[in-house]
Amino acid sequence: MKLYIAFAAFLVASLFVAGIAQAQTTSDIDVVLFRQDPLPAEPGANFNIEVEIQNSGNGQADDVSVEINPKAPFTLLSGEQKKVSFSSIGGQKSARASFRLSVDSDAISNSYELEFLVKEGTSTPTPNKILVNVEGVPKLILLGITTEPGVIEPGSDVKLSFEIKNIGTGTARQVELELGRNESIIPTLSGGKVFLGDIIPGQEKIAVLTISIDPSAEFNTYSTTLTTTYKDENSTQETKQQTVGIPVRGTIVLDVIKVEPSIESGVTKVEVANKGTTEAKSVEAKLYVNNGLVGVDYTSSIKANKQSTFNFPLVLEGGVGKLEVSYIGPGIERNTIEKDISLDFQTPQQDGTGMFIVAAIIIAVVGYWYYRRRKKKRKAQPHKA
Repeated sequence: MKLYIAFAAFLVASLFVAGIAQAQTTSDIDVVLFRQDPLPAEPGANFNIEVEIQNSGNGQADDVSVEINPKAPFTLLSGEQKKVSFSSIGGQKSARASFRLSVDSDAISNSYELEFLVKEGTSTPTPNKILVNVEGVPKLILLGITTEPGVIEPGSDVKLSFEIKNIGTGTARQVELELGRNESIIPTLSGGKVFLGDIIPGQEKIAVLTISIDPSAEFNTYSTTLTTTYKDENSTQETKQQTVGIPVRGTIVLDVIKVEPSIESGVTKVEVANKGTTEAKSVEAKLYVNNGLVGVDYTSSIKANKQSTFNFPLVLEGGVGKLEVSYIGPGIERNTIEKDISLDFQTPQQDGTGMFIVAAIIIAVVGYWYYRRRKKKRKAQPHKA
């Protein structure tokens, strides 16, 4: 029995010593991520990865090869070496290798496995995997702005529709837009801010904001600030500001409000009012009767809610005339309008009092003529003796 126990103890001790000796002389190869640039990698972009081939054993590893085996969403760039080899890696030593890859443009934000096949000598290759962080970057752009109404006038309420698109590779989360104010552009209550939620890559959304234009605003393009806030894939708050122009142009509405003759001055007066919201400049008026030009008159401008009187040669034959008015609008464009006007005037002679005066004058003239005629006859008769 004692002999058996001694033999067993000797066997265990031998195996233990052999295990220690083997551990001191064997290698243990692993592939670990050393550096990723950029970190994280972005969908649709290239990145560089550097791995460290570590020998955590005490024995030397000879004839070591490391082959990258990329799968979606990764692709090894053309011309890049797929396999690297090392003649030896000492115990507790390491070596490094670099690879350049691309990420599929449709890859979503995630951590993906990247596989390497490691072979030592004539052994069967063993897979080693590392994790590569892929994260999209949102990028919001303003595609355009539409307004309702199309022409923005002083004193009006306006709906502004901002078309926003995410042309980046990551989702913009909790997107919110806010429009600033100035002396002429006033966001209406909560209408100056709108929440759009999340916008995924390639998606478009419409943000509708409402503003009021100050009644005293003049023809101008007023600048204000559009502030966009959102969170990226890492929940980092991002803020973007850009300047937008709001064109306040107003309208010109010219209308004939009075046509009357002036017998004393020998002119026909036509009064034109600007019922619009902006000034008409370099105003030229032409009066036509029976397709013939009667006259032309000018004025430098007619301001909003003001009027101007144009004088033309006197027209008394009645009927319908045509007034042609051309002017320069707020966009420095030349515009022309035409208005039919009545030339059937209510003259003083048609009034009852006027007729009486005219009749009295006629009677007086006739009476005076009759008196002068009688007087001449008396003078022509011979005097009696």
